[in-house]
Amino acid sequence: EEKVDWAKLKDINKEIVGWIQINDTGIDYPVLYHEGDSRSSQYYLYRDYRGNPDDWGSVFIDYRSTESTKSKNVIMHGHHMNDGTMFAGMLKYGRYSIDMDFYKKAPTITFNTPEENATYKIISVFKTNTLSSHGEFFNYMIGSFQNDKDFMNYVYNVRVRSMVNCPVDVNEDDSLITLSTCSYEYTDFRRKVRNGESAKVDVSQASTNNNAVWPQVYYDRNGGTRPKVTDFCTAYEAGQIDWYSGDYDFKDQKVVEATT
Repeated sequence: EEKVDWAKLKDINKEIVGWIQINDTGIDYPVLYHEGDSRSSQYYLYRDYRGNPDDWGSVFIDYRSTESTKSKNVIMHGHHMNDGTMFAGMLKYGRYSIDMDFYKKAPTITFNTPEENATYKIISVFKTNTLSSHGEFFNYMIGSFQNDKDFMNYVYNVRVRSMVNCPVDVNEDDSLITLSTCSYEYTDFRRKVRNGESAKVDVSQASTNNNAVWPQVYYDRNGGTRPKVTDFCTAYEAGQIDWYSGDYDFKDQKVVEATT
């Protein structure tokens, strides 16, 4: 793999904090973080990596990931451009059902920072609504969590919506990156490869999730009943979760209603 010259990149723009690359998608970009961002002001939405005005914008970290690349969940945004650039390549995983052939080619990504080179394994690929008129809104824009229970509830919500059952376990000690492209409300979650863990994914064990949870508008249009979404502890104790590999010692933790 090519070595990133961080000193050179920081000379161009000190707000370049990482580099993201996904095989066979065309996604191979610097990642930027602007500390002053807020819901109403996202500096790199329409600026290039040098800070110049640009309709394509940059791949940038959401303001809710307050610790930048060290956040528990590093949320990244990229436009879906009609010419196939920026995060358009994420749609290769499938628009309304998973493209298993493509997923099997690219079950991991690299996200490198000046501190470390890291690989992440996909744990979920899903589409969600941003309009309340399309049904209950799942807020996946959470960069930090109240405690382990809050984090695992989030992972549960992410996985029940996934178009693919990824053969990757997760526990409360893991950290995530989330790739989000606005135009199609398309989101892709990955967890970091642990120290000493193989970066390979046994994709032969992956399967299409025929019971994925979609926004309510999907069922209004296509029929069927939306599966019931509970929470991590309820689902785990009911034997509905086969991907958890932690100690499950957070059952009695209290989670205050998550802020959006």
